[in-house]
Amino acid sequence: MTHTCSVTSIPARWHRGGPFAVVSLLALLALPGEISPCRAQDAAALVKAYRDGPTRARRAALERFADAHPKDQSGAAAHLALGAVALDQKDYPSAVFHFNAAQARLPKLADYVAYYSASAHVQAQEFPQTLQSLAGMKALAVPSPLGPRAVLLEAKALVETGAPADAVRRLRERYAELPQPDADLALATAYQASQDLPNAALYYQRVYYHYPASDAAAAANTGLAALRESLGAAYPPATSAEMLERGDRWIAAREYAEARREFEKLTGQLAGLERDQALVRVGAADYLARNTSAAYRYLQSLDLERSEADAERWYYITECRRRLNDDDGMLEAVRVLDKQYPQSPWRLKALIAAGNRFVLLNQPDKYTPLFRAAYAGFPTDPQASYCHWKIAFSAHMGRRKDAVELLRGPPRAPADPEPSALTRQRLERARCLQSFGFQDWAETELRYGARHDGQPHVIAMELAKTAKVPYIGMRWMKSLVPDYLATPFDQLPARFWQYLFPLPYQKDLVQNAKLQNLDPYVVAGLIRQESEFNPAAISRKNAYGLTQILPPTGRELARRNGVPKFRTGMLLQPAINLKLGTRYLRGLLDQWGGNWAETLASYNAGKSRVNEWITWDTFREPAEFIETIPFTETREYVQAVLRNAALYKRLYGAAISEVRSTNGPPPQKRRAGTSRPRPLS
Repeated sequence: MTHTCSVTSIPARWHRGGPFAVVSLLALLALPGEISPCRAQDAAALVKAYRDGPTRARRAALERFADAHPKDQSGAAAHLALGAVALDQKDYPSAVFHFNAAQARLPKLADYVAYYSASAHVQAQEFPQTLQSLAGMKALAVPSPLGPRAVLLEAKALVETGAPADAVRRLRERYAELPQPDADLALATAYQASQDLPNAALYYQRVYYHYPASDAAAAANTGLAALRESLGAAYPPATSAEMLERGDRWIAAREYAEARREFEKLTGQLAGLERDQALVRVGAADYLARNTSAAYRYLQSLDLERSEADAERWYYITECRRRLNDDDGMLEAVRVLDKQYPQSPWRLKALIAAGNRFVLLNQPDKYTPLFRAAYAGFPTDPQASYCHWKIAFSAHMGRRKDAVELLRGPPRAPADPEPSALTRQRLERARCLQSFGFQDWAETELRYGARHDGQPHVIAMELAKTAKVPYIGMRWMKSLVPDYLATPFDQLPARFWQYLFPLPYQKDLVQNAKLQNLDPYVVAGLIRQESEFNPAAISRKNAYGLTQILPPTGRELARRNGVPKFRTGMLLQPAINLKLGTRYLRGLLDQWGGNWAETLASYNAGKSRVNEWITWDTFREPAEFIETIPFTETREYVQAVLRNAALYKRLYGAAISEVRSTNGPPPQKRRAGTSRPRPLS
């Protein structure tokens, strides 16, 4: 096979204030000069095709490629792919053959070859060979994302080769980084093989009680049954806390029926406080499953000693009465907690729940004392600032002199846009994997680096760069750098923000914004919040496309705007969705006299609700109205769209021609529907 293409270069965004550095693919590979980028591209295409659809013809093509390149890395990458697919197909001898063929020629990716080779040996019950393969993961220059899983393979092999004590030692050395519940199950197995049966029972119990929905829980239950029989009276029973934890985990998984069954069973097994907690949580499971009336009757019927279990009972009685719209009964339950359990965390939860109830009813005379009691009684709790803000904003809306509050977070360490030596190596490994068609492994590599290497923003940009569509890149950025909004804009390069705030369909967006005399930056900010620029987005409420239009609304807009033969699927076409969405937004903005805050709140929550909210006070500026919105989702939505718009203008202001935004008449002070202040919920 001959190659006539030129060397490909990859731009690396590593230097702020100057042109991009250009890093040739040759420099990213472990053996410079040994392989041309053309061969890497050939290998990548064959690898991707075979892994996506492992047909005989594709396997034969990849085998021919591997045979034709017996000395370079592209041939080794072909063997790595052949081995990975053979492992998936449970053809372990073939997998081992191909991994062995790849081993010497991929030094930068030695951990991948070693781990998957060891996996094949484990599946084939070849445990001495497993340990030999895992030796290739020792002394790595960069921590491997496969390292924790490799420890589990090593522990299994050590147990099977008669060294369970060594398995225990290795598992405990790396315990904090190992995946659960696999690590606890492996420790239980190793302890059992070491004849340390009490510790084996302890770790089986951890699996069974902490991970009830996992496959490992069934294996742990089998192991515990065997230990009960062999240990007899010496069997260490699970603690009451562990037993309650199993039910709590079912609740966390929203498996309320399972939780209820678990707690009902425990009421016959436990005593004292723990029994009372199980009794209460039977009712809590009903409440969370929205069987509110049944939960209320049951919780009212319980007669418990004074304890945290009874405090928990009164909290759920508070919640039941709130949901049943019994405000007097709700406040009565809160008063019981105030009197009998003033320092209980269940009282704090009840105060906040009751306060939020009155926020939705616009009754500040009732929610203000509740939030004040929460803040005063629990000043160090993380939710205290939430309650304090409600009081501060209430004071502000009441124009009181004590309203000035400075709420500042701790200073933030600057983010370094330059990759560290460790991050550079991580990027090289990921690019190696990607260049040979292992895109999914490259993503895993980068995600691991983002969690462990200390520069998630740099690694997130590398991952976003590989995204085929902007909304995928944005999601990766948001998941790897979730606190990006706390980072000062000037600390990181523009590309970082452009990945987070992409602007696809720019031409259609700007044209339709101009046509409707809308600010294109607000339109972009709204689309980012509605659909993240995913044209195929369909919400749980059946809203479609970029601007999330409901089909009936789309049909009416299409009729009015000359879109013939409308079909719901047309809303997934960006050009049509933008045309109809901007027309709808223009109409809503006109209804609100050009006021964006009310317009956006209506877009999210419906106009009828906003009609009520604007009567709650006289708002001197949009921010006051926004903070008064009682629905957290809507309030944060309006704030996010306006924030997005500001960032879009900052990022793309030079690229988008200035569009005069007609926002209607200047905001007027509205006649107050009530003189009482209304804070954010």
